[in-house]
Formats: sequence, C-alpha cells, structure tokens
Amino acid sequence: IREMRKPESFFRALHICYAVVVAVYFSGAYVAYAAWGSWVAGDIQFNWPLNEATLISAVLSIIWVLIEAAIANLMMLDLIEQLLSLDSPAAGSKSL
Repeated sequence: IREMRKPESFFRALHICYAVVVAVYFSGAYVAYAAWGSWVAGDIQFNWPLNEATLISAVLSIIWVLIEAAIANLMMLDLIEQLLSLDSPAAGSKSL
C-alpha cells in the first residue's frame, strides 16, 4: 500500500471491489435458486458427483479460504495500524 501513488484510495477501491463481488454473487444465487429451487444443496460441491475432480475442488476451496483469511487479517491489522498511527516511528526514536 505504501508504494501506491495515492495509497488513501486503496480502501475505497477495496470496498468497491467487495460490493461488485457481492452483487455478482447474489445475482448468481438468485438466478440459480429461481432455476432449480430448493433442490440445490447449500454448497455447490455437494451437487457434484463424488470423484477426484470434486476432491480437488474441495482442497482448492480450503486453500482459498486460508488465503482469504490471511488477506482479511492483514487488511484489518493495517487498518488498526493506521488508526493508531503505528505505521511510522515516533520522532526521535531509533529504528533497529
């Protein structure tokens, strides 16, 4: 973030991206529920046959959840640093 030309615009862009993702997700969920109704299981992987492709998809989903959790925690900690002004050393202090 510190290398950005306008770092203050990062969180605005991040919020816009999340809004777009949520809108696409809900529109897809609405269309799918309208087409198949309650016949569809909550998790899409439960609708697939039990084979190697489904297993690979489940493993990749778990990996993605871990990556997303790490990114979300990094963003939260960066926001806390900004709010507490921890991202810059105090005047007169020596860095190691």
